[in-house]
Amino acid sequence: MPAQSPPPSPTSAPPPPTGAFATTVALASTAGPSAAGTQVQASASCPAGSALVAGGFNLRTTDGTVPNNSLRALAAVPSTAAGVPVSSGPPAAWLSVGGAGGQPMTNAQTDGYALCATGAAVQPQVTVASVAGPAVAAGSVAATANCPAGAVLVGGGASTSVPASSFQPSLHLIGSYPSNTAGAAAANGAAPTSWTAVAASGGAAITGATTSAYAVCAPAGVVSVQVATVTANGPQTASTPQQLTVHCPAGSAVLGGGVNITLNGGTPQQGVHVTGDYPSVGAAPVAAGGTATDWTAITQSGGQPTPGTISSGFALCGVRA
Repeated sequence: MPAQSPPPSPTSAPPPPTGAFATTVALASTAGPSAAGTQVQASASCPAGSALVAGGFNLRTTDGTVPNNSLRALAAVPSTAAGVPVSSGPPAAWLSVGGAGGQPMTNAQTDGYALCATGAAVQPQVTVASVAGPAVAAGSVAATANCPAGAVLVGGGASTSVPASSFQPSLHLIGSYPSNTAGAAAANGAAPTSWTAVAASGGAAITGATTSAYAVCAPAGVVSVQVATVTANGPQTASTPQQLTVHCPAGSAVLGGGVNITLNGGTPQQGVHVTGDYPSVGAAPVAAGGTATDWTAITQSGGQPTPGTISSGFALCGVRA
């Protein structure tokens, strides 16, 4: 098993204004994916009296070993209770989709997380933006969804898919993160109002793909949000994960988070993919009913060295406005 790269030191955004606010975590787990070219879903719902503001996923093995290079994220989005992605209104659940590429998986598990806000009437609403692609081999596309005027970003998600009859196992997400309206990643301490999704085709041309970004937005007078970020070189060794953990300042709540992978600002080598983007305490995933203090992202290289690859993790840190 390849050694895991040491995580970079977390960084925090400047402390936001103080105020009472809290989130708890709901968790759903599904075995798999197993066979090559298949996918599974995990849908987590918030308890009554709370509002879903964001979510995440962890694609892992049940024995704790590093997953083979086939395991990758295809979607992590706000949805209905039945697991259908939503394009407006308040979401009822968070849907996470893990896929197996060209290799079968052993002992894979797809964990989906919902971040549930308590202590404030958040009233989240969803906006969606979609683009065609990716299409060409070793290419990528990005979509950016914007919150409406008078709203702040509290979370976001991403999906990439093809019609069920033409599933192509090299398709995968490489970015889901807070951004400006042009899709540039939010800086440490920023208060973004947009969310960007980036998908890559891998080593094959893709037919009929669609990539979508989901922004979860709340009234500006309810919650104040700032971004915390951490960026590190990697993964750059073949078949090796890179872990990044971002910490929110004391007095703020972890509302959500994101991840992005680039190569000199562009599309990384075709095998690089995301396996984790989840609420955590330190780097440990939060248990159901727990409270996150951090956000952790895990990126992984494919079967080839990937010099120049850079990974970034993001946390959205909120307080009552």
